[in-house]
Amino acid sequence: AASDVYKRQVMLRYINPAIFSPEHAGLLPKGKLPSTQTRRNLVLITKILQNLANGKTFSTKEQFMTSINSFLEGKKDAISNYFNALVNFQCNPQTAHGNIQVTELSVYDLHLLHSLVFQYQESIMPLFPDNESAAGFQKLLDKVGSYQSKVSFSFLEEAHQKFVKQTLEHFKEEASFIGYVDVKKKDQKKGKKQKKERRILIVCLLYTSPSPRDS
Repeated sequence: AASDVYKRQVMLRYINPAIFSPEHAGLLPKGKLPSTQTRRNLVLITKILQNLANGKTFSTKEQFMTSINSFLEGKKDAISNYFNALVNFQCNPQTAHGNIQVTELSVYDLHLLHSLVFQYQESIMPLFPDNESAAGFQKLLDKVGSYQSKVSFSFLEEAHQKFVKQTLEHFKEEASFIGYVDVKKKDQKKGKKQKKERRILIVCLLYTSPSPRDS
C-alpha cells in the first residue's frame, strides 16, 4: 500500500503543480495563460486535492472551504485505491518501465535517471532481496561512474554561466566539455592583424553550441 508520505509528495510535487500552472506542464497552447479567476479556481482545486492526499479536512481557518469536508470524507477510499494502483504495477525487466521501451528514452531521461540513482543509492540498496542482487547493482553503478563527475562551469563569468545553463536546459543536454576558447577573426582591411575573440565552447553528447562574444 502507498504510504502517507508518498501520497503527499506525489500530489504536492507532480499533480498539483500541473493543475496550478497548466501552461508549464504543456496542458495549454503555447503563449496561452489561465485568467485570474481561472487561476484562483485552480488554486482551490489543488487545496482540495492536497487535503485529500493528506487525509485531512478543512478547519475553521478556512471556513469557506469547510463545505467540502463531506466530499473529502467520502473520497478517502477512492484516493487510497488510486495511489495503491500507482505503486502496484508489474515491471518488465527488459524495459525501463512496464510499458516504455528502452529505445524510447532520450538522453535527457538517462541523465535524470543517473542523477536520481546516485542521489538515492543508499535508500535503494536495502530494497534488493539478497546481497548478490545488491552487489550486481553496485557493480553497475561503479561502471557508469559518479554523476557528480559531470562538467562544472562555475569558473565562467556570471553572465556566461547563465547562458550555458539556459543552453543546456533548452536542448536538454549534459555537457562533456565547457571552456573558453580564442577565435581569430579575419580583418577585412589589408595590413591589419587578426583579432582574437574569446568565446565559450560547449560540447555535448549530441550538440555543440556557439556562444555570445566576450566583449
